[in-house]
Amino acid sequence: MATVFMKWLETSPKDYDRGIQLLTLGKIQRIKETIANNYVHVGTRVLEVGCGTGTLTRMMAKRGATVTGIDASPRMLAEAEKKIKDVDLEERVSLKYMDAALIGDRFPAAYFDLIVSTLVFSELPPDDQRFVLEACQKLLAPNGLLLIADEVTPASTSTRHNNYSFS
Repeated sequence: MATVFMKWLETSPKDYDRGIQLLTLGKIQRIKETIANNYVHVGTRVLEVGCGTGTLTRMMAKRGATVTGIDASPRMLAEAEKKIKDVDLEERVSLKYMDAALIGDRFPAAYFDLIVSTLVFSELPPDDQRFVLEACQKLLAPNGLLLIADEVTPASTSTRHNNYSFS
Protein backbone atom coordinates (compact mmCIF):
# COMPACT_ATOMS: atom_id res chain seq x y z
CA MET A 1 0.00 0.00 0.00
CA ALA A 2 2.77 2.45 0.91
CA THR A 3 4.59 1.82 -2.38
CA VAL A 4 1.39 2.47 -4.36
CA PHE A 5 0.90 5.75 -2.50
CA MET A 6 4.55 6.69 -3.10
CA LYS A 7 4.16 6.04 -6.84
CA TRP A 8 1.10 8.28 -6.90
CA LEU A 9 2.97 11.04 -5.04
CA GLU A 10 5.77 10.89 -7.61
CA THR A 11 3.26 12.04 -10.23
CA SER A 12 2.79 15.25 -8.23
CA PRO A 13 6.24 16.50 -7.18
CA LYS A 14 4.83 19.62 -5.50
CA ASP A 15 2.85 17.40 -3.10
CA TYR A 16 5.52 14.72 -2.71
CA ASP A 17 7.33 16.08 0.35
CA ARG A 18 4.14 16.68 2.32
CA GLY A 19 2.73 13.28 1.34
CA ILE A 20 5.91 11.41 2.28
CA GLN A 21 6.00 13.23 5.61
CA LEU A 22 2.47 12.00 6.31
CA LEU A 23 3.17 8.49 5.06
CA THR A 24 6.27 8.10 7.25
CA LEU A 25 4.81 9.99 10.21
CA GLY A 26 7.67 12.48 9.88
CA LYS A 27 10.37 9.84 10.32
CA ILE A 28 11.91 10.27 6.87
CA GLN A 29 12.61 13.93 7.62
CA ARG A 30 14.44 12.97 10.82
CA ILE A 31 16.42 10.35 8.93
CA LYS A 32 17.44 12.90 6.31
CA GLU A 33 18.46 15.35 9.04
CA THR A 34 20.53 12.61 10.70
CA ILE A 35 22.28 11.87 7.42
CA ALA A 36 23.03 15.53 6.71
CA ASN A 37 24.09 16.40 10.26
CA ASN A 38 26.10 13.29 11.13
CA TYR A 39 27.66 12.13 7.87
CA VAL A 40 28.20 15.26 5.79
CA HIS A 41 30.80 17.97 6.24
CA VAL A 42 32.49 20.61 4.13
CA GLY A 43 34.08 18.98 1.11
CA THR A 44 32.22 15.65 1.26
CA ARG A 45 31.61 14.35 -2.27
CA VAL A 46 28.11 12.86 -2.27
CA LEU A 47 26.12 10.86 -4.78
CA GLU A 48 22.42 10.80 -3.99
CA VAL A 49 20.68 7.97 -5.82
CA GLY A 50 17.06 8.99 -6.30
CA CYS A 51 17.27 12.60 -5.14
CA GLY A 52 13.58 13.18 -5.82
CA THR A 53 12.55 16.73 -5.00
CA GLY A 54 15.97 17.57 -3.58
CA THR A 55 15.17 17.86 0.12
CA LEU A 56 18.20 15.86 1.28
CA THR A 57 20.30 17.24 -1.59
CA ARG A 58 19.72 20.76 -0.30
CA MET A 59 20.45 19.78 3.32
CA MET A 60 23.77 18.19 2.38
CA ALA A 61 24.82 21.09 0.13
CA LYS A 62 24.03 23.56 2.93
CA ARG A 63 26.50 21.63 5.10
CA GLY A 64 29.23 22.20 2.51
CA ALA A 65 29.08 18.97 0.51
CA THR A 66 29.39 18.76 -3.25
CA VAL A 67 26.31 16.76 -4.21
CA THR A 68 25.47 14.92 -7.40
CA GLY A 69 21.80 14.02 -7.35
CA ILE A 70 20.31 11.60 -9.85
CA ASP A 71 16.70 10.71 -10.47
CA ALA A 72 14.74 8.95 -13.19
CA SER A 73 11.89 11.48 -13.04
CA PRO A 74 12.30 14.77 -14.93
CA ARG A 75 9.42 16.26 -12.93
CA MET A 76 11.06 15.43 -9.60
CA LEU A 77 14.36 16.85 -10.85
CA ALA A 78 12.62 20.07 -11.90
CA GLU A 79 11.29 20.45 -8.36
CA ALA A 80 14.76 19.71 -6.94
CA GLU A 81 16.27 22.33 -9.22
CA LYS A 82 13.84 24.94 -7.87
CA LYS A 83 14.79 24.08 -4.28
CA ILE A 84 18.48 24.37 -5.05
CA LYS A 85 18.07 27.70 -6.84
CA ASP A 86 15.90 29.08 -4.03
CA VAL A 87 18.84 28.81 -1.63
CA ASP A 88 21.54 29.66 -4.19
CA LEU A 89 23.39 26.33 -4.01
CA GLU A 90 23.80 25.64 -7.73
CA GLU A 91 27.61 25.65 -7.46
CA ARG A 92 27.49 22.78 -4.93
CA VAL A 93 24.86 20.65 -6.68
CA SER A 94 24.71 18.82 -9.98
CA LEU A 95 21.37 17.23 -10.85
CA LYS A 96 21.22 14.54 -13.51
CA TYR A 97 18.36 12.73 -15.20
CA MET A 98 19.50 9.14 -14.88
CA ASP A 99 18.35 5.67 -13.99
CA ALA A 100 20.14 4.25 -10.95
CA ALA A 101 21.38 1.30 -13.00
CA LEU A 102 23.62 3.64 -15.01
CA ILE A 103 25.72 5.03 -12.16
CA GLY A 104 28.52 2.51 -12.59
CA ASP A 105 29.15 3.73 -16.14
CA ARG A 106 28.68 7.46 -15.61
CA PHE A 107 30.94 8.29 -12.66
CA PRO A 108 34.61 7.69 -11.91
CA ALA A 109 35.58 4.79 -9.67
CA ALA A 110 36.44 5.50 -6.03
CA TYR A 111 35.23 9.11 -6.33
CA PHE A 112 32.41 9.57 -3.80
CA ASP A 113 32.94 9.83 -0.06
CA LEU A 114 29.27 9.15 0.59
CA ILE A 115 26.48 7.57 -1.42
CA VAL A 116 22.96 7.98 -0.05
CA SER A 117 19.58 6.74 -1.13
CA THR A 118 16.24 7.22 0.56
CA LEU A 119 13.04 5.46 -0.46
CA VAL A 120 14.46 4.16 -3.75
CA PHE A 121 15.73 0.62 -3.31
CA SER A 122 12.31 -0.82 -2.44
CA GLU A 123 11.15 0.31 -5.89
CA LEU A 124 13.92 -1.58 -7.71
CA PRO A 125 13.66 -5.24 -8.71
CA PRO A 126 16.10 -7.50 -6.78
CA ASP A 127 18.50 -7.83 -9.73
CA ASP A 128 18.67 -4.06 -10.12
CA GLN A 129 19.20 -3.64 -6.38
CA ARG A 130 22.19 -5.97 -6.53
CA PHE A 131 23.56 -4.27 -9.65
CA VAL A 132 23.28 -0.77 -8.11
CA LEU A 133 24.86 -1.94 -4.84
CA GLU A 134 27.81 -3.39 -6.76
CA ALA A 135 28.18 -0.11 -8.67
CA CYS A 136 28.10 1.83 -5.40
CA GLN A 137 30.91 -0.31 -4.06
CA LYS A 138 33.05 0.64 -7.06
CA LEU A 139 32.17 4.35 -6.83
CA LEU A 140 33.01 4.76 -3.15
CA ALA A 141 36.37 6.24 -2.25
CA PRO A 142 38.48 4.39 0.33
CA ASN A 143 36.67 4.61 3.67
CA GLY A 144 33.56 5.82 1.82
CA LEU A 145 30.12 5.12 3.20
CA LEU A 146 26.86 3.91 1.67
CA LEU A 147 23.67 4.91 3.53
CA ILE A 148 20.31 3.51 2.46
CA ALA A 149 17.04 4.40 4.17
CA ASP A 150 14.00 2.66 2.78
CA GLU A 151 10.68 1.14 3.60
CA VAL A 152 10.66 -2.45 4.74
CA THR A 153 7.98 -5.02 5.33
CA PRO A 154 7.87 -5.62 9.08
CA ALA A 155 8.28 -9.15 10.43
CA SER A 156 5.16 -8.67 12.55
CA THR A 157 2.37 -6.16 12.95
CA SER A 158 3.80 -5.11 16.33
CA THR A 159 6.82 -3.61 14.52
CA ARG A 160 4.82 -1.98 11.73
CA HIS A 161 5.19 1.56 13.14
CA ASN A 162 8.97 1.27 13.37
CA ASN A 163 9.51 0.64 9.68
CA TYR A 164 11.60 3.77 9.26
CA SER A 165 14.60 3.45 11.50
CA PHE A 166 18.19 4.50 11.25
CA SER A 167 21.13 2.76 12.82
